[in-house]
Amino acid sequence: MFIIFGQQMGTVNLKNQQNNKRILLLLILFTSLHLVMPIRNFVQLKYHPDELNEDNVINKLHQMDYLLKRSGEKNWEEIDPNCGIYRHQSLHAIMDRVCELCHEMFSYEESSLRAECRKNCFRNRKFRTCLEIFSPAANGVEN
Repeated sequence: MFIIFGQQMGTVNLKNQQNNKRILLLLILFTSLHLVMPIRNFVQLKYHPDELNEDNVINKLHQMDYLLKRSGEKNWEEIDPNCGIYRHQSLHAIMDRVCELCHEMFSYEESSLRAECRKNCFRNRKFRTCLEIFSPAANGVEN
C-alpha cells in the first residue's frame, strides 16, 4: 500500500514540477516580450509629470502665442466667411501649422500642398493625411 501511495505522490510531484516549469517559461516569455515590445499603458499615455513644470507650461504658452500671431497676419474670415474654424483663432492656428509643416516636408512632391490642405475649410483628404503624419499617437511617439 505504501508503495502505491508513494508512486501516486511521485506522479503528482512530477506533474507539479512540469506545471512549475511551464509557469516559469510563460513568465520568462511574457517578460521578454514586454521588454522587446513595451505596451504603453494608461499612465504612460495620460500622466506626464514633466508637463506640470512651470517652465514647460510657460514655454507652451509662448509657442501658442507665436502660432496665433502667425495665423493672425491675414483676415481669414474675409477669405472664406463660411468657415467657422477661422473664428476659433487657436484651433485655426494649429490646423494651419499642420498644413504648413506638411507643405515644408512634401513641397517637392506637390507645390500647392498648403493650399490643398486648407481647401474646403480643412475638410479634405490632404489635411487628414497631414494630421495623421504629425499625430504622435499614430507614430507611437511618447512625450
